[in-house]
Amino acid sequence: MKCHSNCRQNGFTLAEVLITLGVIGVVAAFTLPAVISNYKEREYVEKLNKAYSTISQAFTAAIADYGTVDMWCETPLSSRAECSKKISETIQKYLKVQRVCTSSDGKCFSKKYDGANFGMADYRGLLLSDGISFSLSSTPGDNILNNWCKTTVSDFSTASFYNNCGYMYIDITGPNLPNVKGKDLFLFKIYKDGIRPAGTTADFSWSESFKEQCLAERPSASARAYCAGWVIINKNMDYWHCKDLDWYEKTSCKKKVN
Repeated sequence: MKCHSNCRQNGFTLAEVLITLGVIGVVAAFTLPAVISNYKEREYVEKLNKAYSTISQAFTAAIADYGTVDMWCETPLSSRAECSKKISETIQKYLKVQRVCTSSDGKCFSKKYDGANFGMADYRGLLLSDGISFSLSSTPGDNILNNWCKTTVSDFSTASFYNNCGYMYIDITGPNLPNVKGKDLFLFKIYKDGIRPAGTTADFSWSESFKEQCLAERPSASARAYCAGWVIINKNMDYWHCKDLDWYEKTSCKKKVN
């Protein structure tokens, strides 16, 4: 049977197709950036947890062979740089190291962080074969060297702030982008028996508090580095998206604690 002019035609006109594609394009323009951002954040969370595990295992192995961190060098009364170097050299024996960071040449950390002492002065750093960089200093929390390295990872008293063995910055992308504290650069604290992320519930000091630093309305240059504890424990970076997060009441933008 032949179809005459009065037969109904199936399908869409070119105008309808173009309108549909336009609508899809507009929706994609609004949703794709959020999807990509969420994907990258999940990737960063996984990388930070992997980096934390890798370096923690290196400390555990080194402690088994050489004793606790306070035994790796003399109390750094005269030279923090020398003690930082010894701790770094001890740890690197248990890691796959691509490069030792001795200057801010952009090969271990982004030059954006110049002035942050990565790989310079009393900070000593390493670039690992998987692209992770870290830099450590043997300076204790209160900068009073007589209190150096007298407490442990499991100590959540005042001493956990004052008597630690130093600090460590971990950059999960090395010198590569995004070079943003709280996304790829995080702060950890060194103790006699290992490392612990900064900004946990135990960090009561204003200067190391998750709420006062990571969630600050106008964060300082280093504040986002204190988001490490939140990422390790809660497995998200929701501090970029909402400001009412809480360790005990709301651990993500969508999840309230019962």
